[in-house]
Amino acid sequence: EVASDSTHDYDRGKKFMHYRTLPSFKEYVLIEQNSNQVEVWFKERENTWTIQTETNMMASVLLQSIGVSITLSDIYEDTKDL
Repeated sequence: EVASDSTHDYDRGKKFMHYRTLPSFKEYVLIEQNSNQVEVWFKERENTWTIQTETNMMASVLLQSIGVSITLSDIYEDTKDL
């Protein structure tokens, strides 16, 4: 999800709560639109989630469900300076 000003609270709250009720749902990525911040929530087991928060543009986040690591600089590549 890309969190915009108008959807930020919903994306973090009710939408994520709804997604977590889906048995096959394992990972949630929240990308901030107005700042360089990416959160990756990963389901370790039932009702247990871990979070990785990254703000360093040279750092990577791991998408465990698909086995891919990506840098914030790649995520924000075609955006204006934040």
